[in-house]
Amino acid sequence: MRKKQKKNSSHFCVILFHFALCCLLSLACSSTPVEQTKETPKPVIEEPEKVQALKEQVVFYDDFSDTTQGWETGEENFILRTIENGFYVFENTHDYNSAFSNIPVDNPNTHFFIIESSMEKITGKDESSYGLSWGFDRETHSSYFILLYENFILYGKQENGKWGTIINWKQFPFIKRIGANKIAIKVQNETLEVFVNEQYVYKTTAYPLFGDTIGFILFGENVIKADFMLVTNFQTIETSAGQHISEDGLIITPDHLYLFEKQKE
Repeated sequence: MRKKQKKNSSHFCVILFHFALCCLLSLACSSTPVEQTKETPKPVIEEPEKVQALKEQVVFYDDFSDTTQGWETGEENFILRTIENGFYVFENTHDYNSAFSNIPVDNPNTHFFIIESSMEKITGKDESSYGLSWGFDRETHSSYFILLYENFILYGKQENGKWGTIINWKQFPFIKRIGANKIAIKVQNETLEVFVNEQYVYKTTAYPLFGDTIGFILFGENVIKADFMLVTNFQTIETSAGQHISEDGLIITPDHLYLFEKQKE
């Protein structure tokens, strides 16, 4: 009798288990599925590549259209200076003496700068020369200079009134005997590069400046006319790779592009 009751009890448990399982399956089938919303991915904004470059700053420019920059004019001993028809005309009437015409320039960066000018010898004796001077100090009569004679070029200095040659006369076919020659010096720390008519001349040592003036120099009896003077310096900046950067790492600004085009007119 006891064995029969145990068997019935076991059978009842099995039925109860199946009933509970059926209820769970029915509930699962009738439930409304829950939609899972996907978050819209945020767009990835790529930052432009950053590069180191040199940004130029025009610190002085004169096209000699007027006398506002303060260049010396008039007659003094054997020197004549005038501004006429968009040119600075500079004359040395003495056979053996040198003559300078300079103007102070406030350049905040004396370690990286470019000085450019275009000048033409109008007349003069064959042995006379002309060129660009910079770092001039009036009190000590000290400066650096580039001289052109025929199609030769010389790099020299005057220190405490004494003349010295840094690089002696060298001949280059692109230096014009007749017509305007564009002279440019590029100083970067202790290195100086010289260019004539956009052509590379040589690289040498740049020495500390004596003063803050730039200008023109004449040796012997001759007359030149200059049609512009430009001083540009540079500062290192971090910028995007999409900027207009030249081959030597310079960012060309609209101002300098304008001046460059003006020089070619």
